[in-house]
Parts: sequence; structure tokens; C-alpha cells
Amino acid sequence: MSRAGPALTLAVLGALVLVTAAQYGPVRWTNFGGADEWLLLDLNGRGIVAMPHANRPLNLLWSLPGPLLTPYRFEGYRLAYLGYLAATGFLTWLLARRLAPEQPVAAFTAGALAIGWAPLDMARLSIVQMLPNLAVTACWLACLLLLLRLRDDGRPVWFVAAVLLATLAARSYEAVLGLLLGAPPVVWLSAPGSRRPRRLGWLVAWEAAVAILAALAAWPLVHGDGSSLYQSAVVRADFDPLRYLSGLARQYWYHLAPLVPRDPSELTPAVLVPAAAFLAGAALVLCGRGTGASGGRRGLLLLAGVGLVLAGMGYSVLLLGASVQGPSRMQFLAAPGIALFLAMAIGLAASFLPGPRLGVALALALGATVVAVGAGHTRGMQREWDRTTFYPRQRDCLAALVRQAPALRAGSLLLLIDEDGTWPFAFTFRHAGRLVYGDGVTAHALGSRQLLYSATADAAGIRVSPWRIVQGPWHERPTEHRYDQVVVFRLSGGALSRLDTWPQTQLGALPAGARYAPAESITDAPAPPGRRVLD
Repeated sequence: MSRAGPALTLAVLGALVLVTAAQYGPVRWTNFGGADEWLLLDLNGRGIVAMPHANRPLNLLWSLPGPLLTPYRFEGYRLAYLGYLAATGFLTWLLARRLAPEQPVAAFTAGALAIGWAPLDMARLSIVQMLPNLAVTACWLACLLLLLRLRDDGRPVWFVAAVLLATLAARSYEAVLGLLLGAPPVVWLSAPGSRRPRRLGWLVAWEAAVAILAALAAWPLVHGDGSSLYQSAVVRADFDPLRYLSGLARQYWYHLAPLVPRDPSELTPAVLVPAAAFLAGAALVLCGRGTGASGGRRGLLLLAGVGLVLAGMGYSVLLLGASVQGPSRMQFLAAPGIALFLAMAIGLAASFLPGPRLGVALALALGATVVAVGAGHTRGMQREWDRTTFYPRQRDCLAALVRQAPALRAGSLLLLIDEDGTWPFAFTFRHAGRLVYGDGVTAHALGSRQLLYSATADAAGIRVSPWRIVQGPWHERPTEHRYDQVVVFRLSGGALSRLDTWPQTQLGALPAGARYAPAESITDAPAPPGRRVLD
């Protein structure tokens, strides 16, 4: 197999970066689902990478570039997001080029579509929360390429590197296990290669290594300890085979049916920009490699099938969750497989035209069309995010708190009665409060779901307790607060108000001898660095 020279490789990388920027230019970092964003900024800012309640000890490792690029700000997450997207496209191009060396246009199309074709996955535009999912997608592609190098020359260094990457991926996001287990045998045995032995012993060793990672992911679910809280309480497993197969068919439909857009208004002139970026990149590839858009129909058909299989493996683990109904969160891991399928299908269609030039023209036209339609879907999903994002409400609440209580004394409890649903989970408000008030103040929301943190009251005061599963990994400890250290706010109808008398309707009467004095806890001390997030 001929190899791409450095100039062509750099040209393709630059072109895919251009496609990424054009495709995701309208996507905002303010697309907040309302749960994890402030938590992630706080944890990443303190160098914490574990999500212990989800048995994901390395999950936030991939988010660390965000606060490193822009400390105490969310904008860095967007830069990392675009970088991971471009990496996914580039690695998909490398894989497609490896599998179809005589189809340079199809390979570039696969890379571009791995970036831009996730047409109904609203979660893919949740930049801050879903950054690890996107990074793990790039990670499994890198594993696959390393294993193909291993197949060709048998050097153990490729196996060690692949296992290390697989460990990072699987201990970050267990849904990738389906691809780590199934994708290497499929691609290993279908990839064109030399006459050297296929070194199946390495493949067996790989499957054994990934089986160990799968056991590490499954053990807390079987054992029933707290580290499986997210998977057991939120996702819940469903092993009914008929529901599983129907769910699999549904996911393919969600991923492929939008090729025919249901809302023509999405196809605005703006979608021509990513389509033009795609055509510019494809032109660079053609200048470097010639046409290569005809012939090899059997190979194209085989690789289109490989793409569908890879996509199914991307869905496979997630489909075990009983709560999985729609496409949200389902089109990250499957995107490279679907992109490979679409690119090879386009190449197959082009191969039926007489002459390579007509074939290339059709391949470019079809590829640009799919890119444009994907860009339209992205813009449509962003408009929906603009309507539903929690960011404005949560940011306005924090800003109003700071205006009414510029600083709080160390040991204070900031208690928010949330009647608006602005903070769906207590842990969200706690970590947002830490950012804007510092480590010495504990923030807790009532009216929110009491997940990971809970509050109890007695005659001495209010005790806020982190759940045991997060105490060590997140450096959290229970705190106790006298009633004269408590400052209560109410959020209702979009308005925030400080309660200067104890709200016994919501919290019950004060114990005998207890005193509520919120004004005494409010000071004018310098703002902590984390308050920059409100600028």
C-alpha cells in the first residue's frame, strides 16, 4: 500500500480543520444541559479527573484542556471540542485510506462526514458536558490504527500503545467497549495488506486485554456498590433481545434517514460554507493522488458493510440502557462507522459512471451535498439549544447572588430554595457556588434532586453531606453550619430574593434558642478567582 507523503497529510489535516471550523462555527459553548457543566469546570480547575459515581475514573481527563486554555472560563472547552472533532475526522481519513487506498476521494469524504454527520444527536452540541465522549471517539480510532500497524509488522510497541489508549478510553467511558472488542477483528480481517501472516495471536491477546477492561466496568454493576450509581439508577440495563434489535434498527434510522432533510428551511446559504470547505479539501487530495474514484466495487461494498458494522458496535453498549429511546448521545461513537458507510456508498455510486472524471464529479457533488445537509441539521439543533439551554438562567442566578451577597464568611451555608427548576441537581449548584464564593462557603439547593449531596437539619444546625462515593476522589467532606451561619435565598419567577426571616413554611420552625442572621455572614471580601466565570 502506498503511503501519504507529509505534504498530503498536512494538507488533509488542514482541510479537515477548515471543515470543522465551517461546520461548527455557529455552535455555542453555552449549550448547557443544566447538570454537569459547572461541576466539570470546578473539578477540572482543581485537577480532578474521576467521575466515581459512574465508575469512570479517567472521564474528565479529556476535559482538562478546557480550563488549561482559559482558566475559570468555559471558552477553552470549545477550543478542545473543535480539536477533538478535527482529530476524529483526521483519524477516520487515515483509517478509510488504509482500507481503500485507491479511493482518495472516498477516504477524504469519510473524514469530513465523521466530523459533520451526527444529524439528530442534540447532545453532540453540548460542548462542555460531552467533551469526553468526543475524545473517546478519537481514541478508539487511534487504537484501531495502531492495531493495523501491529498486524503488518508485529512490533510489540504498537500493542502496548493500543492497550494503553484502550485503557484510557474504557476507564473514561464504558460504552466504547463494544468497539474495542468488535472493531479490531472486523477491520483486521477485512483490511487489504501484505502477504505476511495476519498475526492472529496478537488479536487474541488484544481481545483478552479488552475483556479485562470490560470486567472492570461490569464488576460494580454485579457487585452493586456505589460506583455503579449512574449506570444502575439512571441508565438501567434492559436485556430483552427484541427491544434491543428494534432499538438498533431505530438508531440506524436516526442516523441515516436525515439524509433527506425534513425541514428545508435548514438549508440556508450558510451551509454552502462547509460544503465549499469540503470541496477545497477534496481538490487538495485529488492534486496529491489523482482521481481514484472508479472501480473496485466489491471492495467498496465490503467496506460500506464494515462501516455499518462499526456503527452498530458504537451503539451496542448504550442500547443496553432501558432509558435509551432517541438519538441523543448515540451518534458519537457510531459517527466514524456511518461516515465510512456513506463515503463508500458514494464511491460505489460514482463507480457506475463512465470515465473517472464523471465519477469524481458525482462523488464530489454527493459528498458536498451530505456535508451541506449535515451543516443544516447542526444549525437547526443549535437553534433548539438556544431555546432550551440552562446557561442564561443559571448564570443570571449566580450573578444576582453575587450582587446581593458579594462575599460570604468562611463556614457559611448558602441555601437556595429553587422554585424555578433552574438547578436540576443539588451538586450542580454546589459546585457553581464554590466557583463564585470559594472553598470556604458551602452551597446547597433545595427543590433540586438531591444527588451526590444531601442536607439534614437538627437542633444544632444544618449538616451538608457529600455521598461517600465522591468524598475521597473529589476531596469533599461533610460540613456543619449553625443557623446563624446560614443565608437563605429564594429563586421564584426568575427573581432572586434574600430571605431576612427564617422561611419556616419551607424549612420548618427554627429550634428553640437558634438564631437566623443572614446579614452577619455577608462581607465585602475580595472575589475568588473562580468568579471570573461570570465576566
